[in-house]
Parts: sequence; C-alpha cells; structure tokens
Amino acid sequence: MSASANLALPFIEGGELLPDVTLNETLRLIDTLVQLAIVDRDLNAPPGSPGEGQRWIVAASPGPTGAWAGHGNDVAAWQDGGWLFCVPQVGWFAYVIDEGALVAWNGTAWVSALAILSTLQNLALLGVGTTADSTNPLSVKVNNALWVAKTIAEGGDGNLRYKMSKESAAKTLSLLFQDNFSGRAEVGLTGDDDFHFKVSADGSSWLDAITIDRATAKLAANQGFTNPTTTRAQLYAAPFDALAFNGMQVDGNGDVSQANGTTQVTLSSDTETYVTDTFLAAYKNAGAVVKARQLAAASFPAALLCYSNAVELKATTALSSLANGDYARHVALIEGYRIARLGWGASGAQPLAYAFQYYSPRSATIFIKLSNSDRSRCYYDEKAVVIGWNWVTGTVAGDTSGTWNTTSGIGLRLEVFSAGKAASPATAGS
Repeated sequence: MSASANLALPFIEGGELLPDVTLNETLRLIDTLVQLAIVDRDLNAPPGSPGEGQRWIVAASPGPTGAWAGHGNDVAAWQDGGWLFCVPQVGWFAYVIDEGALVAWNGTAWVSALAILSTLQNLALLGVGTTADSTNPLSVKVNNALWVAKTIAEGGDGNLRYKMSKESAAKTLSLLFQDNFSGRAEVGLTGDDDFHFKVSADGSSWLDAITIDRATAKLAANQGFTNPTTTRAQLYAAPFDALAFNGMQVDGNGDVSQANGTTQVTLSSDTETYVTDTFLAAYKNAGAVVKARQLAAASFPAALLCYSNAVELKATTALSSLANGDYARHVALIEGYRIARLGWGASGAQPLAYAFQYYSPRSATIFIKLSNSDRSRCYYDEKAVVIGWNWVTGTVAGDTSGTWNTTSGIGLRLEVFSAGKAASPATAGS
C-alpha cells in the first residue's frame, strides 16, 4: 500500500475492497498529528487510563517499556482502544500541555522550538514578560538581564559592544532612568553630539548637569557645585588623592608636616630644607637669620579663604644689604610620574599651566623658575605682586628638548624667589 511522503498517510488503491478502512486509518493519523498537543513527554511507559485521542511523546531515556517499548521519541496516540505511533520528522512542532512549551524535532531530539531557528527577522513587536506596543515595540519585564561576549573559540572575537545610532545631530540618543515611569536621569547625546548628564526632580523639568564637548573632551559643570568654597578647597588642597596626582598639585595647603609640625625651622644658608612634607625653603645671605614653618592661613595678616595652612618664609633679623647671588625662595619638587603625561623632551610636548597663592608684605616682583631635575632645562618668569594674597598663574609651552625624568625621582622643580640679587639668568618668560 502506498502512502504520502510527509505524514505517511495511506492512499486508497484502485479496486480496493474496503476503502473505508484505509480512509479511517488516514483520518486517525491526521487527527493525531494535526494541531499536535501533547499531554506529557516525560513518561517511558503507557499511562494507566489514557483518554481517547490523547497524545504523548515517549521519553527515550530510560528506555521505554510495555506497549511503548522501542518507540522512544515517537508520538503515541490512544485511538480506538490501542496505541498508534508516529515517527517524528525534522521540523515537526508540538505543544506540551503540562509544560506550556512549544517544542520541535531537530532530527535527534525534541528541543525548544526557537532552538532550531537560525534567524528571526523583521518582527514588528516583541515582548518578554510583558506586552510590547507601537510606542515600545521591544518591551522586557525582568529583574536581571545578561549579555555575554561570544568567545574566539565560538567564532566571535571576545568583545561586546552596544551600538546605537540616531538619525542626525539634532536628534536624541540616550539612556533614560525612571522612577515609576517618571524620568529622573538621562545620559547620552541629547539634542546634539556632545555627551550630556541630565537630571530631573519631576520628569518634566530637566537640568543639564555635566556636558563633555565632543571635539575637545573638555568637561563643563553647568550647574556649578553644591558648595563652591569646599569644592575649591578640595581641588587645591587634597594632598594624596587621584585628582592631585592628575593635576600635579603638591599638598596645596602645606597640610602634611610630619617631621616639623608647626615648629619654626631655622634654615642654613644656601641649603634647601623641608618645611612640610612637600615644600622646601632656602635662602642665601651672610648675615641674615631666616626661618620657615607651616602656618595657619588665618594667621597671616590677611586670612586666606578655603585654605587651612601655608608655608611661611621669614627673615627674623634685619638685612643690611644683599650680595650678588643672595636669595630667598620656596621650592616644590614634583615626581617624574606626575609629569610623564606632558611628554616633555620630545616632539608633541604639552603645555603646563601653574597657579599658586602667594602672600607678600609689600608690592614687589617675584621670580618663578621651573626646571628639570639637573636644572639643564629652565623656564623663567617674573610676576608683580601687591600687599596681601596674590593668585599667581602662568603657562609654560611644552619643552621638546632636554631630558625630563618621567619615573621616580624629581621630574620638575618649581622655585618661587621672594628676594634676590643677581643679573637675570635669562629673559623673563624664556
């Protein structure tokens, strides 16, 4: 007897004596395989009281027994008081009622129906744990989500990168963080191609807190700081934090003074002496007595806001005259690691900006010197100061010559001369 190619449905042959028998057999097979809803797929032996027309997938392991022996993975249907078995073909789908799962036969096993699909394209809506709609065509309601990079062994490159693209600069591409579906924070390219950090108290009024310029990478704090005074003090006074490392500040307050504390140190002529852990002082004169110490900023004749301490350099005896080569100066030594990123001593050297607070008892001119460790490369500048505290700033072009230490040891010397007598060693600003 011949049968159909896919479902093996028997054909009625010409001149067949009992065609109704063949037709009924075909109808039973159709009834078994069409709209294939499976009661269970975990049994390896027939159930005790099967219902008419009910269907099972026979478990292949452990090996089937009883009337199901030899029919592992087959579809078993109870028809007219007996078992009807159908051998699955690749691509058959079945709905397993007790699991609520859609499975498919891949040629060797019944697997999740989606597992045999290699592509799933152009879906209009997809909801995971929730219902998607036209506003949110991809909607997911879960407590955790995991994305894992495809390894090299699996044919990938081991990397994982999210790629999101907007239509034009004026459009928005962002991550929006909500509280009960009301926006509270947003990061991304919001209305231009700069990177923005925005926040909102109510989901409707937004403040652009931080912007990073796409061309220069410079950061703008658009709303300022909660406490500008405290922030400024932290920026310029933090002795050991990462910001001080990156900005090359050297204990901006002179707060750390482990050896001397606040004791006034009597200096030896022409000898650099540590006053605090990061500031040295020195002078040269045959008859003067010069002392230095850590002193509370509030103890100077004019208090300095936002600073707790400063390094005082003071002559305690009157100076009748200055000889050629006499001086008084503050010194800060900056480690090579801190200046390495400037790339000095080679092409492409980056400029350096310096700034410090300086107290002067009279209007005068101070002399600033920046040099490498052996002082073979030097930058000089002169700054006018007035009585009281002075905010002294300047910029040095990147030095493409000489040797600048970029590891441990001295990388850069900063010297501020308060007094001196000598022919200027170079033109100011050179």
